[in-house]
Amino acid sequence: MQTLTTLTWFNKIGLAILAVGIPYLVVQQEWIGAVAWTVALAYLAISVRRSVTARADDRERVAAAQPYDERDAAAMRSAFSVVGQVAFLGQVAIVIWYMGQPVDERILIESAKVVVLAVVLGFANRAALQRA
Repeated sequence: MQTLTTLTWFNKIGLAILAVGIPYLVVQQEWIGAVAWTVALAYLAISVRRSVTARADDRERVAAAQPYDERDAAAMRSAFSVVGQVAFLGQVAIVIWYMGQPVDERILIESAKVVVLAVVLGFANRAALQRA
């Protein structure tokens, strides 16, 4: 059984953001957001679990930011730079915060930023795996 200590810092912080953000959205009665982020939490947990047990393919392990071996770690370092990881986690936290606030156009802009970051990081991961 894998423990929390085997997780990368990215996944520890990501799980913490979601663990705090989901109850925040429930308290704010933002049910759709709470359900959406719960699905994201479940997907992250499944991806990480598959990665640490080496049942995931290379692309899934790098996308989950949970390397299994040195090759995965090298690909992750070149694709998922620390700046990109921090930007993605920060943007997720911002979107969760805005979801709990009165509705305005900022939530759409901030949500679009999460999508753009995810797409850019996905392309970076793919390129890094092709080089590795």
